[in-house]
Amino acid sequence: MRKYIRCLTILRLRPSVPTLLVLAQLVVPVATQAATIWNGPTTNFNKAAGADPTQAANQDRITPNVWITRGSSQGIYNARTESFFTHFFSPQDTEWANGTTANYSSLTYSDWNTWAKLDNGGPPATVGLDAVVHLIAEDIYIDIKFTSWGAAGSGGAFSYQRSTTPLPPPPKILLAQLTGNNYSMSFLTVSNQSYTVQGNLDLTTTNWFNCTNFTGNGLVAVVTVPASNGVPNEFFRVKQP
Repeated sequence: MRKYIRCLTILRLRPSVPTLLVLAQLVVPVATQAATIWNGPTTNFNKAAGADPTQAANQDRITPNVWITRGSSQGIYNARTESFFTHFFSPQDTEWANGTTANYSSLTYSDWNTWAKLDNGGPPATVGLDAVVHLIAEDIYIDIKFTSWGAAGSGGAFSYQRSTTPLPPPPKILLAQLTGNNYSMSFLTVSNQSYTVQGNLDLTTTNWFNCTNFTGNGLVAVVTVPASNGVPNEFFRVKQP
């Protein structure tokens, strides 16, 4: 998506006579950062009845800016910026909609209270619904589904499952060769991603052994490992946790 800003350029013509100012209006496209879709593995969060919402263990710290929890009653709130639930506002910095991230851009979002109570008939009715929560400041869209909701007097229990950050793409081997008794491969790494090079003598999935491991830096890595002696075949792979 592009946004446009307007700039004014001033041109000075024929300096030997009184200055004439010509205003040329330019439209300059400015690229904006695309939204981030979290479509990685599902994780589960559960807050037990009576659990202290100020404790990290009872907060779903989704990002440094959004920590979802619930007090002993009422709705959920963002413990990073709020101390309690506020109707038609909490959790701060979030907005909610029915649907999935597959069509996030066409959904209609509102605050959690409006979404849960007015759109769906109350928090208990949201259990089992496919929904999307948008972390506004960070522009992150997450699939979320409530799996339980404790009614009034339950001590604030609730649980849900949600998507996590996308898995990094599998490394693409750029070059692989056997030189003497050493096997070398190269591939583009992702910064701060852990990699493990493993070997296998018979391609049985349970018999992989670790050769080396390292952390990527965003550049092409060249890895060399010794090949085993006296075996007819040997296989290697790159694994990302």
